[in-house]
Amino acid sequence: MSGYHDALTAYRKGDPDPIILLTAKATFRAIDNGRQLAGDITAARERWKEAIKARKDAAAWTIADLLARQPVVNAELLEDRLGISPATIWRQMQVLEEAGVVQGFDKFKRGRHWRSDEILAALDSFADRSGRRVRS
Repeated sequence: MSGYHDALTAYRKGDPDPIILLTAKATFRAIDNGRQLAGDITAARERWKEAIKARKDAAAWTIADLLARQPVVNAELLEDRLGISPATIWRQMQVLEEAGVVQGFDKFKRGRHWRSDEILAALDSFADRSGRRVRS
């Protein structure tokens, strides 16, 4: 972080170039990282098109679209967000599990949840590339 502090010190002394260049470089790295995340999610959705064995009008596709934006879901969320009946949710989640799109897990006494490990991995990679800091 000394580069930042050095650039800030230079700015305070009247030389704005180092902080402008540092900010510009960080901006372009963030743009590239965002593009990589978008590409990773798009690639996952393309793989899902091959793996999911369901009719084109099946709710599995709507759920898959949601999973690309929210990779951990439960039946209550799917019912609220997508208006899908509980029986349909269970059938469609089984289709998605068989396709390897989601993995089901029980969350304590809160019931069944499903996660897309592929999307979660893409988000973790995005965070790692961003230099995510962990609070101690």
